[in-house]
Amino acid sequence: MEKEEKKEGNKLKIDLIVEGVVIDRIERGQAPEVIKILGIKPGTDKVVSIAMNVSSKTMDRKDIVKIEGKELDPIEINKIAIIAPRARINIIKDTHVINKYDVKIPAVIEGLIKCQNPTCITRAVRDDNPSVPKEPVKTRFLTLNPKSKEPAFECDYCHSILTRQEAINALI
Repeated sequence: MEKEEKKEGNKLKIDLIVEGVVIDRIERGQAPEVIKILGIKPGTDKVVSIAMNVSSKTMDRKDIVKIEGKELDPIEINKIAIIAPRARINIIKDTHVINKYDVKIPAVIEGLIKCQNPTCITRAVRDDNPSVPKEPVKTRFLTLNPKSKEPAFECDYCHSILTRQEAINALI
């Protein structure tokens, strides 16, 4: 069955996905970041729909991402939570929502955000080979104000604090 966009009046209708995921309630303008962290690149064979700056009863304006044939792993869900702390994930099977849940920013985030402090132990490299870390230390951030629209993240080692936007830019 071939899917295509349909125009009804002055609204564009996008067909339902059969199996996959819908990421709803993304802060407006953040859908491209969600696509980026999910590793979806031009030329993908997946059906991907992105709606940006659409009306919302609860958020004024929001973005939505629909991906056919995609399942999210816990790391991807945690990255989405950093980018869009109010996002809702809808799991689709046979065109029906079989599960939906709101993302939650973890209290402790390991290995997902690169510390921006060049003197942090997580960034220290060997003098004889700058591509090799001195210590095999995985980054570890503590979430500050996790229920806020703008949570911050504190490095557990050097105590540098990143804003949500800085954390988005530093996602590994």
